Amino acid sequence: SMLIRSKIHVGKSQHSLILSREEWRKELVNGLSESRFIFATQNVLHSESTTSSIVHEEVFVRLRGNDGFAHSAGVFLPMAVVLGLADEIDRYMVQKMLQRFTSQALNAPLALNLSAEFVKHYANIQWLKIQLEKLSSTQRAMLWFEVSNAIALHNLEAIVSLSSQLKMLGCRFGID
Repeated sequence: SMLIRSKIHVGKSQHSLILSREEWRKELVNGLSESRFIFATQNVLHSESTTSSIVHEEVFVRLRGNDGFAHSAGVFLPMAVVLGLADEIDRYMVQKMLQRFTSQALNAPLALNLSAEFVKHYANIQWLKIQLEKLSSTQRAMLWFEVSNAIALHNLEAIVSLSSQLKMLGCRFGID
């Protein structure tokens, strides 16, 4: 399965941190075409609940490198932003998560973090709307989208547009 619930060993191998710009481009483009981006989830629990009820599962994207390690977004996302590939990685994540709806029932809503690059481009928001319209309203209610506080502050207009689109579709939107 593409979804990994156990702890992932995040590699700190030297070569992954000193790739040249072109090596990074190749690694990220190949990672997308070879489906080497994998996902981990972390349960977000209700703090006041005595039964530790799960509010939602936050999805984290990792890149399985050629070294066999699963590298966290902190390792590859800054370079993906520089290379203009961050929103492509977001589209990949959204598509893979939407495929989950057809293959398995969810026991908790999924929260997906969107990058500034994704949010900034209206074409991405339109693309997301088209993808979400393929789902039932019950499925859409199980999808939450989040952006960081910094992204929200620097892209207010885009965030207003995105959040209203998501609300109309029955998805939740939050600022992390």
